[in-house]
Amino acid sequence: MNTAKQKTFVYTRRSQDRDDRQVLSIDGQTQELTKLIEQKEYAPVWLTPEEKSAHKIGRPVFDDMCKRIESGEARIVVTWSANRLARNALDGGRLIHYLHTGALLKIVTPGKSYSTASMEDQFLLQIEFGMSKMYSDEISKNVKRGYRSKYERGEYPTHAPIGYLNMQTGQSKNIHPDPERAQLVTETFKEAATGQYTLKEIWLHSRDKLGLKSKKGNPITRQTIQDMLRNIVYTGVFNHGGDFHQGSYTPLIDRDLFDQVQVAMGWKSGRKGSGRNSTSGREYRHKGPFVCAYCGHNVTAYTKRKKLNKSGKMVEYVYYVCTRKSKKVKCEEPQIGEASLDVSVKDHLRKISVTKDEAELAVKFLRKHHKEHVNNRNTMLEVWHRDSKDARSSLDKLLDLRMDGEIDASTFDRRKRTYEDLLVRTKSLIKTNRKIRVGF
Repeated sequence: MNTAKQKTFVYTRRSQDRDDRQVLSIDGQTQELTKLIEQKEYAPVWLTPEEKSAHKIGRPVFDDMCKRIESGEARIVVTWSANRLARNALDGGRLIHYLHTGALLKIVTPGKSYSTASMEDQFLLQIEFGMSKMYSDEISKNVKRGYRSKYERGEYPTHAPIGYLNMQTGQSKNIHPDPERAQLVTETFKEAATGQYTLKEIWLHSRDKLGLKSKKGNPITRQTIQDMLRNIVYTGVFNHGGDFHQGSYTPLIDRDLFDQVQVAMGWKSGRKGSGRNSTSGREYRHKGPFVCAYCGHNVTAYTKRKKLNKSGKMVEYVYYVCTRKSKKVKCEEPQIGEASLDVSVKDHLRKISVTKDEAELAVKFLRKHHKEHVNNRNTMLEVWHRDSKDARSSLDKLLDLRMDGEIDASTFDRRKRTYEDLLVRTKSLIKTNRKIRVGF
């Protein structure tokens, strides 16, 4: 049959699959196929290059091509290799069916053609698709097995975070403290743990005073500092598939310091500054219970740092002041230092006494609320356990998607951090809030 100037679909694909890394680039495939098309004198219909893995069903360009084949737009497909078209049984079966029914006349590659007229060609194509799927399955299985073995040995599995370097010792690869940045990372954590600074202030101090730079030597970004301070990997523990693994690398900080940073920055509770007695992530013991005696509005607090002239030492002073939110009354109540407020509170408490009846009433009240608190806490424990289980399951699925090339690295890292943060939070809540019996 004369196929000169017949309309021909040209299909190219290169995904992020590990088994695709040695495959010719899209430009390389295009050059090779252009020569083939000129030689065969086809009329090419160039399809948008496919970027999704052929291991799973649901490639938009491939699915669109199949619909157009069924409509009779073109009856020849040119591609660089058969494994570009399918790595799963359903997609491969569709193409073989098109050849069998005549919807496709040929599938043409630089090294081989598969014709509708030859049952042998269809049989060989079926074998090629089957081998391609088996190879892809084995690659995926080996990659996942390799990652899990690496985790079990405590080896950090991906690119080193700032403060570490990827290094190989013998047959094993792991992360090691970066001699130029490790100490700077530790100092940044210590600064953040004080609760005296905002994220912006910590970022500027790390960038301008400490001179912390990225691995490429660029000034550190604010987002990088935030990601760093929230990354549990610096404690010597890393997360995989919802489970925390003890790393075999050197930690830069201990877990207590990491937890202090999460509280100080307001991340422990899920959002910055949440918590009634917290301001900018710092806890103030008198903030919340008190209102202004002059106008009745809430009292807030702040910390002021001052450098002593003689010693040069930095000291802190905490002050409480009315929020002055009243629109009707101009509040003239001055601020008060925490030390003075402590004295006033103690003097006030010394004047308080209770009778036996009042004490019994108070105990009755406390028992009632203690029972409610215990029941609520036990209920929340069930919720935290469920959230933790769901996060582990989500991380496993996320890893499978990444291994199969269904999501890119940036999406994987972003979603992974979300689930890891949930796991850290729920594990901490479960650890500090064990199930207790009602009793008082």
